[in-house]
Parts: sequence; structure tokens; C-alpha cells
Amino acid sequence: MKIDSDLHIDGRLSCLNMDTLDAGSVSDREVAGAADIHVAKGIRLVKAGTNFGLSALANHATDQTYDFCVYVASAAATIRLFKAVILDLGTQDVAKQFVFDCFKGTAGSESLATILSGSISLDAADTDNTPVAGSLSTTAMAKGDMLEIRFATPDAIANAHGAFAWVEVAETVATTV
Repeated sequence: MKIDSDLHIDGRLSCLNMDTLDAGSVSDREVAGAADIHVAKGIRLVKAGTNFGLSALANHATDQTYDFCVYVASAAATIRLFKAVILDLGTQDVAKQFVFDCFKGTAGSESLATILSGSISLDAADTDNTPVAGSLSTTAMAKGDMLEIRFATPDAIANAHGAFAWVEVAETVATTV
């Protein structure tokens, strides 16, 4: 028997054989809340950042490079953005750049590769406390991959303080509905 229109059943339905359902024919509302169905469609947005261990009020005293691991993927993930900001860029020659970069380390390897097509550079000509986004050249991460953020200060910069950088990562999560 073939049914070419809606079929309403007031009671239970059972069958001996049923083909695979068409893609998209079952959505969340058709699944009972207590059903033990494993799906891999959950997405968790993770925001991970660092102030590089620096007080937001401390001036940058010398040229220095800071590297901090901020995230390790617990599942497949996609990097959505990388941003950096400095609360007060101080008063310095605009040739002196604060430089931020973000690197990905592949699980099982100690080497790092940048995820940006170019580092984020900030100086006195930029606006204080205004986040700047980097252009991503790599976005895919596998389970166990890690992200490291690097911050390089150019010199002693009068009144410059409050560096912060962060990534946003969308991580696939296996959940039970």
C-alpha cells in the first residue's frame, strides 16, 4: 500500500520493516526529550583570551615577547575570530608597533603555524580600547590542536597598558538529546 498524502494516527504505529528516513524529515520537535539519541550537531562557542600576565595598569617597560597557550580543542573545531586590544596605546612614535599573532599547534607536534594572514599591529595612531580583528588564513582545528597567542612590545612606551587578545572557537560537541 502506498500513502500519497498526510496520514493521522490516533495511537501507536508499528511496522516490520521501514526504510531510512529522508534527510531533514525529523527535527528536534519530533524527538521525545527523554530519547537516548546521540547526535553530533551541538556547537559550543568558546572565547579564550589572555592579558599575558600583565596588570591592566602596568606600563610596558621594555621590548618583550609574551606567549600564552589559551585553548586546546577537545573535538573538531572552527576558529571564528582573533582580536586584540590595548586599553591605552600610550604616547610613542607610530613606528613602534605592538604586535599580536595567534598560532596553531597540531596535536602530536611541537611546531606552531600562524592562523593569520598578517599579524595585528597597533600603535599610538590607533584608537585606545578599540578591538582590532586579524584576518584568518586557517580556521580548521582537530581534536588536540592548541592555540597560542603572542604579544610583542616594541620598547618602553609611556602610558601604554592594558593589552588583551582572544580567540572565538566553535567546537563540535557530541550530545544526547
